[in-house]
Amino acid sequence: MRKTIVSLVVASALGFGLAQAAPLVIDNSHSRVGFQVTHLMLSSVDGTFDTFTGNVDVEKGELKALSGDLKISSVNTQNQKRDDHLKAADFFDAAKFPDATLKAISIKEDKHAEAKMKKHHMHAESEMKKMDMKEGMSKKDMADDKKSMDMMMKVPTKIYTIEADLTIKGVTKKVKLFGVLRGPVQDMKKNEVYSLMLRGKVNRKDFGVGNGFANSMVSDDVRINITLEGTPGK
Repeated sequence: MRKTIVSLVVASALGFGLAQAAPLVIDNSHSRVGFQVTHLMLSSVDGTFDTFTGNVDVEKGELKALSGDLKISSVNTQNQKRDDHLKAADFFDAAKFPDATLKAISIKEDKHAEAKMKKHHMHAESEMKKMDMKEGMSKKDMADDKKSMDMMMKVPTKIYTIEADLTIKGVTKKVKLFGVLRGPVQDMKKNEVYSLMLRGKVNRKDFGVGNGFANSMVSDDVRINITLEGTPGK
C-alpha cells in the first residue's frame, strides 16, 4: 500500500521544469485554508475557511509575493452550532468584520532549512530500506522504492521564512510563517503546477477573538495551516 501511494505521487510529478514569471491561478479544489486550536487543554479541533482567494507570484521558481483574503462566514469546523458561535460577536463578529486578509511584507529563502530537509530525506530513505528488508521485499522492489523517493526529491523545493500583515476584526498584526514552495510539476494536461504550504501560529486574543474565553477552555494559540495549489496565469 505504501509503495502504491509513493508511486502515485511520483507519477504526478514527472516532467517538471522552471516556469516563467507569472501570478498563479489558484485551484481552490486542491487548496485549503485551515486552523487548529486545543479544547480544554486536551484535544485538537480543526477548522477551515472554505471561501478564500489567494495571490501568489512566482518568478523563475522563486516566491516573490503573497497575499490573500477569506470570508469569515465560511468558517467550518464540522459542527453547525460551534460555527454559528464563531461567527458571532463573541469570536469573529462576521457581520461587522466579514473578511480577514494576509499580505507578505518580507519573503526570505531559508537555505539552512533546505539543507535540513535533504538530510531528513537521506534518513527517511535509510529507514525505508530497513522496513523493506523486514517486509521481505525483493531487491527490485526496494530499488523501485528508492527511485520513487529520489524522484520526489527532484521536484524543485524552496523553503522560506515569511513575515506578513494579518488583519482580523480590523486589527492588523505582524505574523511569521514557514513557507514551502514546491514545483513546478506537470499535470495530466501538461500544465505546470506549484504548491505553497504555509504554517504559523497566532494568538487569537491579539485580534480580539474570543477574549471572554480562557486559554484553558480554548487555546489562545491558533495554528495556521494553509496549502495553495495553482498554475501560472497566461
